[in-house]
Amino acid sequence: MEYTRDLGFAAAQFILNGGSVLWFLYRNGRFVPMYFKDILDPVTGKTRVRMVDPSSESFFIARHYMLRLNKTDFEDPFELAKYAATCGISLEEFRKQFNYLIQNDLLYKSLDEGKINLAAFESNAIYKI
Repeated sequence: MEYTRDLGFAAAQFILNGGSVLWFLYRNGRFVPMYFKDILDPVTGKTRVRMVDPSSESFFIARHYMLRLNKTDFEDPFELAKYAATCGISLEEFRKQFNYLIQNDLLYKSLDEGKINLAAFESNAIYKI
């Protein structure tokens, strides 16, 4: 919420000062204006894809607040059973259909490769009743 509030503030200030046709990037603690013409691929006319660094702290923080399947869901048989039941499929079928999300996850790969050193890993414990 803070990021989007700050982004909106920066954009509003730019517009109030006569600017238009751009977006803002958050880079090194600053909101940097970027014109659409500068982000378009000259060949395709589409915006260039900007990749996120999955080993960054900001990526981990953003992921922490997302509601999504995570590694601990597959390690906790009770959580896994709830998800499978919600989908109306067996545990094995749930694993078969959705385990690729964990196996191909760049955050987990960065953790396994030691690119990120966290004090605490993901957990569903705070959601337990």
